[in-house]
Amino acid sequence: MGMAGRNDMARHRHLSAKSRRKAKNHPQITFVEYYHKL
Repeated sequence: MGMAGRNDMARHRHLSAKSRRKAKNHPQITFVEYYHKL
C-alpha cells in the first residue's frame, strides 16, 4: 500500500502540473473536471 500510495501522489502531482498548463488554454475546465475525464 505504501508504494502504491506514493506512486498515486506522484501521478496526482504530475496531472496537476499538466492540468495547470491546459487550464491556460481552457480556463473553463477545472482541475477536478479534467482529472475525472481521464
